[in-house]
Amino acid sequence: RASFPVHKSRYSILSSERLTTQNHHGLLNLAAVILVVTNSRLIMENVLKYGFRAGHFAFWFAHPLRAVPLLVTWVGLSVFAAIALAVELAAVHLGLHDYAAALVQAVNCGFVLFVPCTVINFYKPDIWISVLMMMVVLTLFMKLISYAHVNHDLRRLRRQGTDRAKNHALLQLQLQDYPANLTIGNMAYFLLAPTLCYQTNYPRSSRLRKRWLFRRIVEAVICVALMIVLIEQYIHPASINSIRPLRDLDFGRILERLLKLSIPVLYFWLVMFYVFFHLWMNILGEVLCFADREFYRDWWNANNIEQYWRLWNMPVHMWLVRHIYFPCMYYTKSRQFSIFVVFFLSAVFHELAIGVPMRLMRGWAFFGILSQIPLIQVSQMMNTYLKNEQAGNFLFWFTFCILGQPMGLMLYMHDYSAQQQAEGTVLAS
Repeated sequence: RASFPVHKSRYSILSSERLTTQNHHGLLNLAAVILVVTNSRLIMENVLKYGFRAGHFAFWFAHPLRAVPLLVTWVGLSVFAAIALAVELAAVHLGLHDYAAALVQAVNCGFVLFVPCTVINFYKPDIWISVLMMMVVLTLFMKLISYAHVNHDLRRLRRQGTDRAKNHALLQLQLQDYPANLTIGNMAYFLLAPTLCYQTNYPRSSRLRKRWLFRRIVEAVICVALMIVLIEQYIHPASINSIRPLRDLDFGRILERLLKLSIPVLYFWLVMFYVFFHLWMNILGEVLCFADREFYRDWWNANNIEQYWRLWNMPVHMWLVRHIYFPCMYYTKSRQFSIFVVFFLSAVFHELAIGVPMRLMRGWAFFGILSQIPLIQVSQMMNTYLKNEQAGNFLFWFTFCILGQPMGLMLYMHDYSAQQQAEGTVLAS
């Protein structure tokens, strides 16, 4: 009826009172359409400007013969693992003193880093194979540190008796396996397993899922191809075009290059994360029947930068906590100092992984990682004062994925270009 009232107390749909409870799927669909249209325009613009850069793939294999010494070194890394096993056997059966065993293990781990770095610096192989080599070397270094640390601890517990481990069932199982775990097979399994933390036995899955494994391998091949396209088609040309603005200190052009690099670098980083932490490590876990598949947690929901570092790379996080943070806490009783040591070591690893293959120890990666310490404080303060945990998540995405990585890439590309020009001048003269 015309006299029926139509007004009552209600809030607007987009007001704060209804915003979180209202269905906004239409706006999410609009955002998806805008994302598709924007990226399609960027793809077309890139193809029209650069064409399809298929011919540029040759630079990946510019110096194939220089990779031969590196491949020999790669195979020779097994010698360091054999030395680590021999030292532990000597400590058990020949009475080698704990301090002497620790010293030999430390020297052995030092040579794990020194020998490949020297080979890369002397023979100058292609960057991509040098990066792979450094990732393998750093992984082996951390594995051997864990292997020596755990066996040293088990050896001490065995001497002191099992009473100290009576309240820890898992630790008792470890002690029962020691020293029978000191075998070539046990060492080989640990070196291949998708973990950096040694223990005498691991949880194992009951069977190998062949179809599941095949699907992950196909996904990995597709994603690696996508990563190569992102590098060749977008990241490489944009980073080359950023050299002159950096050299001329043209801040307007630097900002423009930074923003242009940010999206492809972000896409590459996300695909790289999916390939390595989800596909590759699950492939290894499936082949080896390794049952602990928590290689990452929901880092994308991190409310501050500290949470991100604890969630995105679980193997490295567990290694740093177990072998660096807790020992530092035990000896210094200082949480802040222990956190600093963890980030300092992580910064060294990042600098080695990038600087050695490029033969550029400029410290950009090193100081980039150390800068995370004050950013952690800033993100926590933002969450506290704004009373909104999403503020820290926004800061994480902006500083780490939009600003930090593209800027680091531009700096390294600028220095690498200057190095290549200097070497070319020397060779020409």
